[in-house]
Amino acid sequence: MARKANIAREEIIMACWSLLEQNFFPNIPRLTDFFLKQDGRKCSNTTFLKAITEWEELYKERQDASFDDLSHVFMPSFKKFERDITRDLQSLLEETLHSEDNAHALKRDATVGQYLSLSSLVEQQENQIETQSKLINELIEGKRINDEKNLYLEKRYQETLSTLRTQQIKSEERDSLLKELNLNLVQKELDQTKLELKLSLVDEERLRLLEQQTLQFNQIKTLTNEANRADVSLLTEQVKNLIMLQKQDTTPKDR
Repeated sequence: MARKANIAREEIIMACWSLLEQNFFPNIPRLTDFFLKQDGRKCSNTTFLKAITEWEELYKERQDASFDDLSHVFMPSFKKFERDITRDLQSLLEETLHSEDNAHALKRDATVGQYLSLSSLVEQQENQIETQSKLINELIEGKRINDEKNLYLEKRYQETLSTLRTQQIKSEERDSLLKELNLNLVQKELDQTKLELKLSLVDEERLRLLEQQTLQFNQIKTLTNEANRADVSLLTEQVKNLIMLQKQDTTPKDR
Protein backbone atom coordinates (compact mmCIF):
# COMPACT_ATOMS: atom_id res chain seq x y z
CA MET A 1 0.00 0.00 0.00
CA ALA A 2 1.48 3.38 -1.03
CA ARG A 3 2.21 5.82 1.76
CA LYS A 4 0.55 9.22 1.71
CA ALA A 5 2.85 12.20 1.18
CA ASN A 6 3.12 14.56 4.12
CA ILE A 7 1.65 18.06 3.80
CA ALA A 8 2.83 20.65 6.28
CA ARG A 9 0.36 22.24 8.67
CA GLU A 10 1.31 25.70 7.44
CA GLU A 11 0.53 24.67 3.86
CA ILE A 12 -2.89 23.43 4.89
CA ILE A 13 -3.61 26.71 6.72
CA MET A 14 -2.53 28.69 3.65
CA ALA A 15 -4.81 26.52 1.53
CA CYS A 16 -7.69 27.35 3.91
CA TRP A 17 -7.09 31.07 3.36
CA SER A 18 -6.98 30.49 -0.40
CA LEU A 19 -10.31 28.66 -0.35
CA LEU A 20 -11.87 31.43 1.74
CA GLU A 21 -10.71 34.02 -0.80
CA GLN A 22 -12.55 31.94 -3.42
CA ASN A 23 -15.73 32.12 -1.25
CA PHE A 24 -15.43 28.47 -0.18
CA PHE A 25 -15.36 27.62 3.51
CA PRO A 26 -12.56 25.07 4.15
CA ASN A 27 -13.35 21.43 4.89
CA ILE A 28 -11.61 18.08 4.39
CA PRO A 29 -13.06 17.23 0.91
CA ARG A 30 -12.25 20.70 -0.46
CA LEU A 31 -8.69 20.61 0.94
CA THR A 32 -8.15 17.12 -0.49
CA ASP A 33 -9.32 18.30 -3.91
CA PHE A 34 -7.18 21.46 -3.59
CA PHE A 35 -3.90 19.56 -3.09
CA LEU A 36 -4.77 16.92 -5.68
CA LYS A 37 -5.20 19.63 -8.28
CA GLN A 38 -2.09 21.50 -7.09
CA ASP A 39 0.56 18.75 -7.00
CA GLY A 40 -1.26 15.45 -6.42
CA ARG A 41 -0.23 15.12 -2.79
CA LYS A 42 -2.45 13.45 -0.21
CA CYS A 43 -2.74 13.64 3.55
CA SER A 44 -4.65 11.91 6.34
CA ASN A 45 -7.99 13.28 7.44
CA THR A 46 -6.65 13.71 10.99
CA THR A 47 -3.92 16.07 9.79
CA PHE A 48 -6.46 18.03 7.75
CA LEU A 49 -8.82 18.24 10.74
CA LYS A 50 -6.12 19.54 13.12
CA ALA A 51 -5.00 22.16 10.61
CA ILE A 52 -8.61 23.25 9.93
CA THR A 53 -9.21 23.62 13.70
CA GLU A 54 -6.14 25.81 14.06
CA TRP A 55 -7.15 27.88 11.05
CA GLU A 56 -10.65 28.41 12.51
CA GLU A 57 -9.08 29.86 15.68
CA LEU A 58 -6.94 32.21 13.58
CA TYR A 59 -10.00 33.19 11.53
CA LYS A 60 -11.96 33.95 14.71
CA GLU A 61 -9.15 36.12 16.10
CA ARG A 62 -9.00 38.07 12.84
CA GLN A 63 -12.77 38.61 12.89
CA ASP A 64 -12.66 39.86 16.50
CA ALA A 65 -9.82 42.22 15.63
CA SER A 66 -11.79 43.54 12.67
CA PHE A 67 -14.80 44.23 14.88
CA ASP A 68 -12.62 46.07 17.41
CA ASP A 69 -11.19 48.25 14.66
CA LEU A 70 -14.68 49.06 13.40
CA SER A 71 -15.77 49.94 16.94
CA HIS A 72 -12.94 52.46 17.27
CA VAL A 73 -13.78 53.94 13.89
CA PHE A 74 -17.54 54.35 14.47
CA MET A 75 -17.45 55.25 18.19
CA PRO A 76 -17.35 59.09 17.64
CA SER A 77 -20.30 58.86 15.27
CA PHE A 78 -22.24 56.76 17.78
CA LYS A 79 -21.54 59.33 20.53
CA LYS A 80 -22.72 62.21 18.33
CA PHE A 81 -25.84 60.26 17.32
CA GLU A 82 -26.58 59.59 21.00
CA ARG A 83 -26.28 63.30 21.87
CA ASP A 84 -28.57 64.27 18.97
CA ILE A 85 -31.17 61.71 20.02
CA THR A 86 -31.05 62.95 23.63
CA ARG A 87 -31.51 66.57 22.53
CA ASP A 88 -34.41 65.69 20.22
CA LEU A 89 -36.12 63.65 22.94
CA GLN A 90 -35.76 66.53 25.41
CA SER A 91 -37.30 68.95 22.92
CA LEU A 92 -40.13 66.53 22.16
CA LEU A 93 -40.81 66.08 25.88
CA GLU A 94 -41.05 69.84 26.42
CA GLU A 95 -43.43 70.21 23.48
CA THR A 96 -45.56 67.36 24.81
CA LEU A 97 -45.76 68.93 28.28
CA HIS A 98 -46.74 72.26 26.74
CA SER A 99 -49.44 70.58 24.68
CA GLU A 100 -50.73 68.79 27.78
CA ASP A 101 -50.97 72.10 29.65
CA ASN A 102 -52.91 73.66 26.79
CA ALA A 103 -55.19 70.63 26.62
CA HIS A 104 -55.89 70.83 30.36
CA ALA A 105 -56.70 74.53 30.05
CA LEU A 106 -59.07 73.90 27.16
CA LYS A 107 -60.69 71.04 29.02
CA ARG A 108 -61.14 73.23 32.09
CA ASP A 109 -62.76 75.98 30.02
CA ALA A 110 -64.98 73.43 28.32
CA THR A 111 -66.00 72.01 31.69
CA VAL A 112 -67.01 75.45 32.92
CA GLY A 113 -69.01 76.06 29.74
CA GLN A 114 -70.66 72.68 30.04
CA TYR A 115 -71.58 73.38 33.65
CA LEU A 116 -73.15 76.70 32.68
CA SER A 117 -75.21 75.08 29.94
CA LEU A 118 -76.08 72.02 32.03
CA SER A 119 -79.33 73.46 33.37
CA SER A 120 -80.47 74.33 29.85
CA LEU A 121 -79.53 70.87 28.68
CA VAL A 122 -81.42 69.28 31.56
CA GLU A 123 -84.50 71.33 30.72
CA GLN A 124 -84.26 70.31 27.08
CA GLN A 125 -83.89 66.68 28.10
CA GLU A 126 -86.94 66.94 30.35
CA ASN A 127 -88.94 68.39 27.46
CA GLN A 128 -87.69 65.61 25.22
CA ILE A 129 -88.60 63.00 27.85
CA GLU A 130 -92.09 64.45 28.17
CA THR A 131 -92.51 64.49 24.39
CA GLN A 132 -91.20 60.94 24.15
CA SER A 133 -93.56 59.85 26.95
CA LYS A 134 -96.53 61.28 25.05
CA LEU A 135 -95.31 59.58 21.92
CA ILE A 136 -94.90 56.29 23.78
CA ASN A 137 -98.42 56.57 25.19
CA GLU A 138 -99.77 57.27 21.71
CA LEU A 139 -97.86 54.29 20.38
CA ILE A 140 -99.23 52.09 23.18
CA GLU A 141 -102.78 53.24 22.42
CA GLY A 142 -102.22 52.70 18.71
CA LYS A 143 -100.88 49.23 19.45
CA ARG A 144 -103.97 48.43 21.54
CA ILE A 145 -106.25 49.56 18.71
CA ASN A 146 -104.21 47.57 16.20
CA ASP A 147 -104.40 44.51 18.45
CA GLU A 148 -108.19 44.82 18.59
CA LYS A 149 -108.33 45.20 14.81
CA ASN A 150 -106.03 42.24 14.38
CA LEU A 151 -108.20 40.18 16.75
CA TYR A 152 -111.33 41.10 14.79
CA LEU A 153 -109.61 40.36 11.48
CA GLU A 154 -108.36 37.05 12.85
CA LYS A 155 -111.89 36.13 13.89
CA ARG A 156 -113.25 37.09 10.47
CA TYR A 157 -110.45 35.14 8.85
CA GLN A 158 -111.27 32.02 10.85
CA GLU A 159 -114.97 32.36 9.99
CA THR A 160 -114.18 32.84 6.32
CA LEU A 161 -111.79 29.92 6.42
CA SER A 162 -114.45 27.72 8.03
CA THR A 163 -116.98 28.76 5.38
CA LEU A 164 -114.50 28.04 2.62
CA ARG A 165 -113.74 24.64 4.11
CA THR A 166 -117.47 23.81 4.26
CA GLN A 167 -117.93 24.91 0.67
CA GLN A 168 -114.88 22.94 -0.33
CA ILE A 169 -116.28 19.80 1.33
CA LYS A 170 -119.61 20.29 -0.44
CA SER A 171 -117.83 20.91 -3.71
CA GLU A 172 -115.78 17.75 -3.23
CA GLU A 173 -118.97 15.81 -2.48
CA ARG A 174 -120.61 17.20 -5.64
CA ASP A 175 -117.51 16.36 -7.64
CA SER A 176 -117.52 12.85 -6.22
CA LEU A 177 -121.21 12.41 -7.03
CA LEU A 178 -120.71 13.83 -10.51
CA LYS A 179 -117.77 11.52 -11.05
CA GLU A 180 -119.88 8.55 -9.93
CA LEU A 181 -122.71 9.59 -12.26
CA ASN A 182 -120.25 9.95 -15.11
CA LEU A 183 -118.90 6.50 -14.38
CA ASN A 184 -122.44 5.07 -14.34
CA LEU A 185 -123.21 6.85 -17.60
CA VAL A 186 -120.08 5.50 -19.18
CA GLN A 187 -120.95 2.01 -17.95
CA LYS A 188 -124.47 2.30 -19.36
CA GLU A 189 -123.11 3.55 -22.66
CA LEU A 190 -120.73 0.63 -22.67
CA ASP A 191 -123.56 -1.80 -21.91
CA GLN A 192 -125.67 -0.22 -24.65
CA THR A 193 -122.78 -0.53 -27.08
CA LYS A 194 -122.40 -4.19 -26.16
CA LEU A 195 -126.16 -4.73 -26.61
CA GLU A 196 -126.12 -2.99 -29.97
CA LEU A 197 -123.19 -5.13 -30.98
CA LYS A 198 -125.08 -8.26 -29.94
CA LEU A 199 -128.18 -7.12 -31.85
CA SER A 200 -126.05 -6.42 -34.88
CA LEU A 201 -124.56 -9.89 -34.62
CA VAL A 202 -128.04 -11.40 -34.22
CA ASP A 203 -129.27 -9.50 -37.29
CA GLU A 204 -126.28 -10.66 -39.26
CA GLU A 205 -126.88 -14.24 -38.13
CA ARG A 206 -130.59 -13.95 -39.00
CA LEU A 207 -129.78 -12.62 -42.45
CA ARG A 208 -127.20 -15.35 -42.93
CA LEU A 209 -129.72 -18.02 -41.90
CA LEU A 210 -132.37 -16.42 -44.10
CA GLU A 211 -130.03 -16.42 -47.06
CA GLN A 212 -129.07 -20.00 -46.30
CA GLN A 213 -132.74 -20.97 -46.01
CA THR A 214 -133.56 -19.21 -49.28
CA LEU A 215 -130.67 -20.95 -50.97
CA GLN A 216 -131.80 -24.31 -49.63
CA PHE A 217 -135.38 -23.58 -50.73
CA ASN A 218 -134.22 -22.70 -54.21
CA GLN A 219 -132.13 -25.83 -54.32
CA ILE A 220 -135.13 -27.92 -53.21
CA LYS A 221 -137.35 -26.19 -55.75
CA THR A 222 -134.84 -26.83 -58.47
CA LEU A 223 -134.52 -30.45 -57.47
CA THR A 224 -138.33 -30.76 -57.33
CA ASN A 225 -138.74 -29.28 -60.80
CA GLU A 226 -136.09 -31.57 -62.15
CA ALA A 227 -137.76 -34.55 -60.50
CA ASN A 228 -141.14 -33.55 -61.88
CA ARG A 229 -139.72 -33.17 -65.35
CA ALA A 230 -138.12 -36.58 -65.06
CA ASP A 231 -141.40 -38.12 -63.90
CA VAL A 232 -143.32 -36.49 -66.78
CA SER A 233 -140.77 -37.73 -69.29
CA LEU A 234 -140.95 -41.21 -67.83
CA LEU A 235 -144.74 -41.14 -67.81
CA THR A 236 -144.80 -39.89 -71.40
CA GLU A 237 -142.47 -42.66 -72.44
CA GLN A 238 -144.62 -45.21 -70.67
CA VAL A 239 -147.76 -43.86 -72.38
CA LYS A 240 -146.04 -44.07 -75.73
CA ASN A 241 -145.02 -47.61 -75.05
CA LEU A 242 -148.55 -48.49 -73.98
CA ILE A 243 -150.00 -46.97 -77.13
CA MET A 244 -147.59 -48.93 -79.23
CA LEU A 245 -148.51 -52.09 -77.44
CA GLN A 246 -152.17 -51.41 -77.99
CA LYS A 247 -151.56 -50.85 -81.65
CA GLN A 248 -149.78 -54.10 -81.89
CA ASP A 249 -152.63 -55.90 -80.21
CA THR A 250 -155.23 -54.46 -82.58
CA THR A 251 -153.30 -55.25 -85.76
CA PRO A 252 -154.66 -58.55 -87.54
CA LYS A 253 -152.31 -61.43 -87.39
CA ASP A 254 -151.21 -63.22 -90.57
CA ARG A 255 -152.68 -66.56 -91.21
